Amino acid sequence: MQFSSNRIRSFLTIAVAATTIAFSSGQTGESSVIAGGVDNSASGDFCTISGGIRNTADSNAFATVSGGDGNKAEAAQSTITGGLGNYICPDCTSSTIVCGSTNTITGTLSTECTIGAGYNNLIKDSPSATIVGGIQNSIKNSNAGSIGGGQENQVTGDFAVVGGGSQNIASGQGSVIPGGQKNKASGEFSIAFGRKAEAKDDRSLVINLQEGGKKLQSDGASTFSAAATRFIFQIGQVKAVLDSTSILELDAVLNPSGGRRTLRSTTHSMMTPTRIRELIQEQKKKHKEQQDTVSKLQQELTSLVDGENHHQVRGHELELELELELELKDLQEEDSGRLLEPGNFATEEQGKKNKASGAYSVVNGGEKNKAKGDFSVIGGGLKNSAFKTSATVGGGEKNKATGFAAVVAGGKANVANGDYSFIGGGKLNKCLVSGHSSIGGGSKNTILEDSPFSFIGGGSTNQIKGKLNFIGGGEGNKINGDWASIPGGYKNMATGDYATAMGWNALAEEKFSMAIGLQVDATKFVRGTQVGDWILRAELIDFRILDKSVVLTAQNIRKFQNILKGTRRRRMEATSKEEQTLLIELEEFEELVDYQDIEIEELEGDIQDFHRDHEEANEI
Repeated sequence: MQFSSNRIRSFLTIAVAATTIAFSSGQTGESSVIAGGVDNSASGDFCTISGGIRNTADSNAFATVSGGDGNKAEAAQSTITGGLGNYICPDCTSSTIVCGSTNTITGTLSTECTIGAGYNNLIKDSPSATIVGGIQNSIKNSNAGSIGGGQENQVTGDFAVVGGGSQNIASGQGSVIPGGQKNKASGEFSIAFGRKAEAKDDRSLVINLQEGGKKLQSDGASTFSAAATRFIFQIGQVKAVLDSTSILELDAVLNPSGGRRTLRSTTHSMMTPTRIRELIQEQKKKHKEQQDTVSKLQQELTSLVDGENHHQVRGHELELELELELELKDLQEEDSGRLLEPGNFATEEQGKKNKASGAYSVVNGGEKNKAKGDFSVIGGGLKNSAFKTSATVGGGEKNKATGFAAVVAGGKANVANGDYSFIGGGKLNKCLVSGHSSIGGGSKNTILEDSPFSFIGGGSTNQIKGKLNFIGGGEGNKINGDWASIPGGYKNMATGDYATAMGWNALAEEKFSMAIGLQVDATKFVRGTQVGDWILRAELIDFRILDKSVVLTAQNIRKFQNILKGTRRRRMEATSKEEQTLLIELEEFEELVDYQDIEIEELEGDIQDFHRDHEEANEI
């Protein structure tokens, strides 16, 4: 009697499946199922274990474990999808651990909780709490607290949030720490930014941009406290700068008891008519040099833009070629996949053309999915792959989990390449060899290589390069540094350690800098260009205390600038009509020079941004 090759393959598949079921014997409750694996136990009623080794779905009904090693889902309606040594206690009803290693949800109050991935994260006595990823993060005694990622962050306040970074503690109700290091927000609805910022009072905001490790604390309820090298307020092309010199000028205006006399004694003797004329000539010369510089920079930028237009056309062609190449690769992988044999104690349940070739691996359903890593899991979907040990893909299409204990929960064409990395969903998101990093969702978000413990919540085309960073969402935001934060917005960039950018077109270009872009013009940027810069660019700036306010506008920002620069005081101290006339002329040229300084800064920034974007595009 002769048999076709297909019939022989069918007999082999049945034999392997029978062997798998034989090895998967363990305790089972009423209507519970153990589908493959070794030493698994499903003693709760209506529980399910799909492969793996030493997994447990016990004590309560409707618990589910999909693969992995040593996972224990003991609560009713609890779920663990792969990973190693994850645990949900019997009281933690409807809680979920997607993957990762030694993550724990415990305590009688911890119902409806979620841990995405990562290592050694803990939720205890905290209903509806969420930890997306990272390492050794914890939420305790908090109602609906959240941690995005990072390392050793803690949340103990109700509805409190830590986005990322390391060693941050949000203990006040509704408190927020976007990122950074060693910040504390213990007041209700308090906010802490930077490093060692302590918002200990209710509704307080503390921004600490100091170097040297000094801490900064809030100064009472409903207060704003900030420490920086410079505070810059920009409206249009005018910047009012508060620094170590101008703060004396402002203090002399606000508290004239002795400061004005000190300033007069150090400066007035120098401002003779002859000296003023010398300053005018210096400003004229500088303005002429600036005009030449502006012309050269404009020519350079125009040349770069023209070249980029050609590059974009060619780039689109290359993108189409790459898509065809990937489709061909998929077809080749499908052909090679037909040769794969099921791994030891692997589980292939329903679906079509699925392959579980890793030891104790699981494919629950779908089509053309491949679980190649030992203890890897694929829930379903189309053309998904789990390559490394304990890697997990929940579903979706063309998703790849290629790092140890990496997770792609769903979506399309996402790649989790770092160990313990996590992608919740979306499309074309990538964690590239960056351990313990996480992307919640969105599209085309990327955490580049060597960027561990970083987090992107969602949005589109956001990018991180560096450790312990946080991007909440938005579009086109980029971080290149460590412990930096971008809560959201559009085309913001933080390129220094502990830098923060928010709004739109805000560039924090040095460490400990913060840039906030609120300007109307989409072609204009705001830049923090020195260490410790705090800069805000807006159309109107309203300082309000109770029912009193001071408002800076385009009409009076120059006056505020003159106070800080000492120009107002300088004119008041003039002793003759000649001095006053010369000072007015000097101020006109100073304004021209200030305007050209900003134009040069913007042109130089545009050129730097162009080169940086080009380099990053080539890296990806």
